Amino acid sequence: MPNDSTRTVLVAIGADLGVALAKVGTAVFTGSSAVAAQASESLADTANDVFLLIAERRGRRRPDDQHPLGYGREAYFWALISAIGVLFAAAAFSLRAGIEELIHPGITSSFTVAYVVLGISAVLDLVSFRQSGGQLIRRARRYRRDLLEESRVTSDPTMRTVFTSDLASVAGDVIALAALALNQITGSSIPQGIAAVLIALVLIRLSLRLSSAATTSWSAPGLAPGSRRAAMLLASLSHSGQLKRRWYEPLSSGTPV
Repeated sequence: MPNDSTRTVLVAIGADLGVALAKVGTAVFTGSSAVAAQASESLADTANDVFLLIAERRGRRRPDDQHPLGYGREAYFWALISAIGVLFAAAAFSLRAGIEELIHPGITSSFTVAYVVLGISAVLDLVSFRQSGGQLIRRARRYRRDLLEESRVTSDPTMRTVFTSDLASVAGDVIALAALALNQITGSSIPQGIAAVLIALVLIRLSLRLSSAATTSWSAPGLAPGSRRAAMLLASLSHSGQLKRRWYEPLSSGTPV
C-alpha cells in the first residue's frame, strides 16, 4: 500500500498529465501564448512528478553492504535534477513565448475554449494542491509549525516539491485567466505576453528554491529548527545505527518520532 508521499505524487501525476494534455491542445487550437506557457508548466510538473516517484522508489531500497545507511539521500539527487533541468526548461519556453507575443502580438481564436480548459485545469490543480497541502498540514501540526514553515524545513523533497509546484500551478492558472480576460476586454494580446513572462519568472523562482533546498539536504542534511525534540528522542535509542539512518534519509510522514 503506498505511503502518503507516494499517494501524493500519484495524485499529482494524474492531475498534471490531464491538465498538460488539455492545455497543449488548447494552446495549439487558440494560439494563446498564456495557455502555451501554462502548458509548458504542466508538462514540467508531470515530468517532475515522475522524477519524484523514481526518487521515492529508489530511496526506499533496503540498506546493503555498500550503503549501510540506506539509499534515502538519493531522493535529494532526483529532486535536484528535476528542479534544475525540468523547471528551467519550462521557464525558458514560457519566457520565449512571452517575449515573442510582446514583439509580435497574435490573435486568440477562441476565448471560450481557453476559459473552459483553464477553468477545468484550475480545478484539477486544486485537487492535487488539496492532497499535498493536507499532507503537509498534518505534518505541520505534529511538529507545531505553520504550513509555510513546514514547506520550507521539511526533509521530505517529495512533499516539498509537489506542494510548491501545485501552488505555482494554481497561481499560473489565475495569471493566465486574468490575461485572457484583459485580452478580450482590450483587444490586445500584450497581457498574454506579460502573463507568459510572469509564469516564467514563477518557474525560475520555484526552480531556484527547490534546487537550493535539495542541494542543502543532499550535501549536508541536518535537523530543521523545531525538530530537536525529535532528535533527543531518537538519541535515546540504544542502536546508534538506527539514529544515523534517520539523519541520512528524508523523514516521511509515516515515520514515528
